[in-house]
Formats: sequence, structure tokens, C-alpha cells
Amino acid sequence: NIPPEYGSGKIRGLNFKNGMGLLIYNCAFNEDLEIRFIVNQVHPLKFLFCEEGSLAHHFENDDIKHNIGQLENIIIASSSHNGHILYFKAGQKTILNSLEIDRDEFIKSKGCELKDFEDNLKKLFLDSDATQSFYHHGNYCLKMADLFIEINGFTQENFIRNIFLEGSSYRILTLQLLQYFDDKEDLAKIWDDCGSCDYCIEKKNMANSDMQDLVKIS
Repeated sequence: NIPPEYGSGKIRGLNFKNGMGLLIYNCAFNEDLEIRFIVNQVHPLKFLFCEEGSLAHHFENDDIKHNIGQLENIIIASSSHNGHILYFKAGQKTILNSLEIDRDEFIKSKGCELKDFEDNLKKLFLDSDATQSFYHHGNYCLKMADLFIEINGFTQENFIRNIFLEGSSYRILTLQLLQYFDDKEDLAKIWDDCGSCDYCIEKKNMANSDMQDLVKIS
């Protein structure tokens, strides 16, 4: 539980097999607060989903802050032994779910299944020595929100709850990976001139305006 002098709520952690774990932050702080993960070792690969409120993140060796809004998710991995810093706003209830993967343990059981994976993600999962950092900011994910509503509504305790959360951790991983692929497709559409997003519509309007100007001149 959060001590009353700092705020209210709790931070819970669960470890599962295959190097996976889940941190659940459900808290509000009396003052702006940062939580620093700076142990001198390789840090887990993290899949963060902000269920409620907002927060910011930056790598220990980088001052650039990444803002994470409600229903947004990020995938992050720090390089070498560099850690992570999370910033929470005063007086704001924040629910943050962080799926943590110890890549060294994970690839012992899942390494063979990663061989046909998308190149960037395959490198990310197999980089157990943290030779490179990684950051991906995902779009809104309502399916993820629905999953956490289901998780929060689960009332069984002890062994049954633990195996339910372990199974749910794979569903969290699945949804965030699918969201990653969706985000890449959306980005590709922009470059392929999808004709439907704000960028492409504005570009088309500008092109039509230029064409009308040329007709007037001629």
C-alpha cells in the first residue's frame, strides 16, 4: 500500500514462469512523484498500458519525456544497464499496468517460436543483453481496456487468481503486439497516400488548390 504521507492506493507485483511478470499501479500521490528503476543490471522489456489518468516516462540516459495518456500503450526497452523513470502527477488517480519480460528467461522457452517473427520485434525479444533501446508509442486500444475491466472484475483469490492473471498476461502481450502491427500498417498507409487520414486529405486539398491557381493563370 502507498503510505498516507505520499498518497493513496497500492502497487502490486506478480511473477510468472517464463520470465514474465505484471506490475499494477492503482494510486494517487499527494505531490508530483517520480519512481526510478535504476538497478545496475539489464532491465525487463516492458509493455505499459495506462488504464486511467496519465503519466510520463523517460530512459535514465535520455532526458526526452514520453507522455502516456489514458488508454494508450507503450513498448519500451532500455539499453545496457540504463533504467526507467516514471512520472506521476499530484492529485490524479492513475491506473497503470506494466507487463515485464525478462528476455533471458523468456527466450529459453519461446526462442524457437520467435524465429519467424517480424524482424524488429524478433531483435527486441532476443536482445537479452540490451544492446539497443526500443520505444514504441501505441494508439488507443479499447480491447486492452476491456481486458483490464475483466481482470479487475475477477473476484477469485489465491491460486485461482494467480493462474487467471498468468493467462491474462499472455493476452496482454498478444493485444499489444497486435496493436503494434496495426500501428505500423496505419503509418504505412500515410506514406502510401491512403486518402482518408487528415494528412492525406489536407495534401489533396492543397494539390487541388494549386491546380485551380494554375488554371486561373492559364
